[in-house]
Amino acid sequence: MTENLHGSIDIQKYKDQLEVYENEVISTWVPEDEDMEKTIERYKKLDSIMQPMYDLILSYSKYFSVGKDYGTGIELTMIEAHILQDIMSVEDQTASALADKWKRTRSAISQIISKLESKQLVERSVNPEDRKSYHLSLTELGEQTALAHSRYDNVDIVKTHKKLFKKFTPVEMAAFFAICESYHEILEQNQDL
Repeated sequence: MTENLHGSIDIQKYKDQLEVYENEVISTWVPEDEDMEKTIERYKKLDSIMQPMYDLILSYSKYFSVGKDYGTGIELTMIEAHILQDIMSVEDQTASALADKWKRTRSAISQIISKLESKQLVERSVNPEDRKSYHLSLTELGEQTALAHSRYDNVDIVKTHKKLFKKFTPVEMAAFFAICESYHEILEQNQDL
């Protein structure tokens, strides 16, 4: 298995992880009625290979929910900032479309939109084709804030990737994002059960 890995990953550092992949994942199936001792032993091994993912998710979740001033004096969470971007990017944006994109209920998105309205960033107008729904648009301050967020994200994404490129090749980075996409698909399929 290790002979297929190239690039800048230190194989020795991940030797134990690769061994768990080989012995506990690739070459085995786990019986649902496995005895307690074997279950606990296997869990410790499998949990150890998942811990970096858990740590990433917890850190990103915290980062996602903390408010930040992107340069206009208005504090926004990451989802609020990205919803501003979505409103700016799509003419006649709707709460339903945002709910679908962000995998949130319409009620949750409406609450976020209400917060953005109270900060004078977003305006609602009745949809002439469906009086029950409304279109969203940005105020001038909303456009300035969305632009400030775009600038912030452009700088931050490039900085972060440059730091990662000191440790990983572009191919390894692309593989990581491909794995994230596939992992996301698996999680979405499991939730549909």
